[in-house]
Amino acid sequence: MKTDKELLQLILDNIKEGFSNPDYNCDGLCLVVLFIIDEITLDERMKLNTYLKKYLPRHKKDDYCWIPGKLEPRIKWLNEQINKL
Repeated sequence: MKTDKELLQLILDNIKEGFSNPDYNCDGLCLVVLFIIDEITLDERMKLNTYLKKYLPRHKKDDYCWIPGKLEPRIKWLNEQINKL
């Protein structure tokens, strides 16, 4: 099973492609998880979901922690989390 750090790195590695792929219409971190769904097991998805629920900042707009579609704050947060682990 991948570690939290490996799972966050996987999101970081795929976030730009996920946000730019019109088939996925990604505009938040949670949707990037759908983009990588074939690369992680069900247990890893559950583990990642638990991590995101615990550590994502409070939602500021609707169900988003940051302005929908803005990459920079998401990339910054992912890097900070990865560096902490």
